[in-house]
Amino acid sequence: MRTPRAPPPRPALLLLLLLLGGSHGLFPEEPPPLSVAPRDYLNHYPVFVGSGPGHLTPAEGTDDLNIQRVLRVNRTLFIGDRDNLYRVELEPPTSMELRYQRKLTWRSNPSDINVCRMKGKQEGECRNFVKVLLLRDESTLFVCGSNAFNPVCANYSVSHRSSKP
Repeated sequence: MRTPRAPPPRPALLLLLLLLGGSHGLFPEEPPPLSVAPRDYLNHYPVFVGSGPGHLTPAEGTDDLNIQRVLRVNRTLFIGDRDNLYRVELEPPTSMELRYQRKLTWRSNPSDINVCRMKGKQEGECRNFVKVLLLRDESTLFVCGSNAFNPVCANYSVSHRSSKP
């Protein structure tokens, strides 16, 4: 006596193949850059290296830059980074490296970091990434940071005499 065999699951297999083939359309490829400059071209312009006045190289043991936002106001660049806000004057550079004139360190507080970690985020994600830089008026910079997934904003004076950015 022969036992009947179940037919192969063709509809399920067909559905799986359709889903796998169609997933490419659901997640389009990232668009190419708007413009690309050759490396030789870039070697003729100064670059921000993340160190300040009097430092020949970035400090030992510091993290790589993770620039999130840049705002140009006249001859000044405000650079929003991970845990830092830099002020860079764009006066004619004396070398091929731009250095900051002022630096504001703006870290997330330990309780925000702990909550972020409890939510399953990685340690590197639970930092304060500067996401918004806006000139509110001629003397005030409006800055917002991710603050370990608990966003916070602040106003800072941008006067040249101020100790803040």
